[in-house]
Amino acid sequence: MGMTPRSSARRVTSLALIALVSLAVVAISVTTAHAAPTAEIAKRCLRYAYTVYPYKRPGAVPMSGDRQAYFQDCMGKNGDVPPPPRAGTGTTATKINDAAPAKN
Repeated sequence: MGMTPRSSARRVTSLALIALVSLAVVAISVTTAHAAPTAEIAKRCLRYAYTVYPYKRPGAVPMSGDRQAYFQDCMGKNGDVPPPPRAGTGTTATKINDAAPAKN
């Protein structure tokens, strides 16, 4: 038993409708792209991460990935994090030089 022309047309119409609905869902779900953080933001986040979690000789203490998690969080916030406390002081840093060095 073969398909009749009428059932074949219904099948093509329903496939076209499914394709159209799928295309509409994809078009609606597309979000705008965000700009990547700049190199300056990456440097600041890395410096902050090493300030909060200073380097330790491998094997001296187990690493838990806290530094990487802090860096990724900082990058996710586009560098908008408060200056971290200096290592060993317990107080917040008064100034971390984010600007380029001054030329004399």
